[in-house]
Amino acid sequence: MNAVDIIDEFGRLAASDPTVRRRKLADAHCRLVTAQIGALTTMTASDAGRILCDGTTVAQVVGHVAGWEQFTLLALGELMAGARWPQIMRTAGWVDTDGGRIDFANPDQFTGYVAQRDATRDWSDIRASGIETARTLCALLASTAVMPSEMLERGNRYLWRPRGIAMVPMPVGWYLWMAVLWHAGVEHARDVGLPPFEL
Repeated sequence: MNAVDIIDEFGRLAASDPTVRRRKLADAHCRLVTAQIGALTTMTASDAGRILCDGTTVAQVVGHVAGWEQFTLLALGELMAGARWPQIMRTAGWVDTDGGRIDFANPDQFTGYVAQRDATRDWSDIRASGIETARTLCALLASTAVMPSEMLERGNRYLWRPRGIAMVPMPVGWYLWMAVLWHAGVEHARDVGLPPFEL
């Protein structure tokens, strides 16, 4: 599927029955995480040190994806606690490894923070974090016992515009899930050697 087809399918899913939506997203997420783990497990330190056209390394991209997925885990915890608009939506409420809270002015500032953090981090640590975070996030979202669809439904609605294409406004929980798939499976798939994303 190309990017526009994926956006179209996300739009159809956003307007579909939550049971169908959940099954499709969970299946796609499971396949994506399997591919991520395979790619990261076999990636050498030399592969991870390759510099991309924007000047970042592959390792920094892996850390970037993991950072946003960690932020999403925090946001899902807020939804589970009853919040209707998690702090990630204003790039606030990040909890660092020392337990300190950091608020960012915008997504670019958070991205820069993670890139700087990972510039000197050992590849084995970045890889372990990427695998653990991807696996945990998928397990949480796929579990109807832990994260029932009603929890994803009850947040405020958000109008997502991937690549400038406006979609159906959807509850923020569903948006966060789709954004995770888009970010790892489409935007950064080629950087880390993932196969084309399919919904």
